[in-house]
Amino acid sequence: MPADLSNPHPTRKRAADNGRANFTAQEIEQIKRLLQEAADEPPEPIQTNAVIGTLSHEIETLRINGMTDDDIAAVFTQSVGATVTAGQIAKGFGRAKP
Repeated sequence: MPADLSNPHPTRKRAADNGRANFTAQEIEQIKRLLQEAADEPPEPIQTNAVIGTLSHEIETLRINGMTDDDIAAVFTQSVGATVTAGQIAKGFGRAKP
């Protein structure tokens, strides 16, 4: 049987080998908080640029899948609990392409 060349370090497990290749934003925030607590450091929020980049990508995906900025604003409003308008989505994340 030929050697498995897909993992150049066979003694190290790849992230996908443990069944988890991705983590939710909530899990990342929890892990970060626990590590900061273990290091006796004050909590530090996730960088705004990282959040905006992730949201921009997700909003563009929703637009590609046919959602309007009104639809996306409704999702924000429902999940965040504060009223978000289509105009705010367009201003903050660029206008939807026609």
